Amino acid sequence: IDNIDLLFFSGTSYLGIGHQETFRKALYDGFERYGSIYSASRNNNIQLGIYQETEKYLAEINDAEASITTSSGLLAGQLVVRSFEDHLFIYAPDVHPALWFGQNISSQFKDYDDFYSRINDIISKVNIPIVICCNSIDPLRCEKYNFNWVSSLPQDKDITLIFDDSHALGLVNLDFEDSKDFKHGFGNYSFFSALAPDNVRVIVISSLAKALGIPGGIIFGDLDVINKIKNSPYFIGASPIIPAYLDAFMKSQKHYYSFNYRLKENIDLFLSLNNHLLYHFRYLENYPVFFSPNNDLYQDLMRKNIFISSFAYPTAESTPITRIVLSSLHTDSDIRILSNALNEIFYN
Repeated sequence: IDNIDLLFFSGTSYLGIGHQETFRKALYDGFERYGSIYSASRNNNIQLGIYQETEKYLAEINDAEASITTSSGLLAGQLVVRSFEDHLFIYAPDVHPALWFGQNISSQFKDYDDFYSRINDIISKVNIPIVICCNSIDPLRCEKYNFNWVSSLPQDKDITLIFDDSHALGLVNLDFEDSKDFKHGFGNYSFFSALAPDNVRVIVISSLAKALGIPGGIIFGDLDVINKIKNSPYFIGASPIIPAYLDAFMKSQKHYYSFNYRLKENIDLFLSLNNHLLYHFRYLENYPVFFSPNNDLYQDLMRKNIFISSFAYPTAESTPITRIVLSSLHTDSDIRILSNALNEIFYN
């Protein structure tokens, strides 16, 4: 910025896929095979096998009956909610606009404690099918959600749960001790499915552009839901995800594990170097985001040539949300420079 190099601790490319040389090489190979874009409907009479191959693989490693990819995470969310337009929608706090249905969407709950205490009472008074929309993780303020309410949902109601897993997909549930490939941990679909009573349908939507570095989205669910979406005019009429990215993803599985492992090393190093400062932040276990209520931290670090995330969200009038975001691209030296800067800020 202004001819000054800054260290970048922002964004949502947690695994740094866009700058990982092994992935970029696989992507270039994919462009050679498929071209830079695929301008056709997925229901075209020419079918590219890479879509079915990738969706089958993603469903399997998430313990889902089926999955389907889309050209964006927002489209994935909208395809799902429009499939339940005759249901009553209930929104947990801070649900992403990808899952909004209709105009002027807002949660009827003050916060998550209010949501936990009142959700079953609201459901008990409703006699039509219900859709509950939630985030799987809080990537902004790093507050831990309690999902005990899922297992206690009424068993005499028609309920569909839709979770936005965009900021966890590709990051969570990895067993770094025993797993040697990417299949042993991927997202939260199996977690929510195990919690939900038999009468509760679980659907997970996600952007693929965060940890996985793919410009597109995905939906996980049972076969009936996925088939219904495949026949939707919104799906048939949309351009699909660029096939070269799926080809690169399928050829990069062993590398995704190493990217995750490197990210965990960076998280561990940051925690060890800043153990005495951690009370200034809110963070989640094995998650690369550190929220600070101190919005001055952004300018303090900018003066030390370190760029972190700090902007008003979800509207331009909202209070800024200030966070340090680690990536698997960061080196030990980067983490130490950041840690030294934080020590100077908080102790001088």
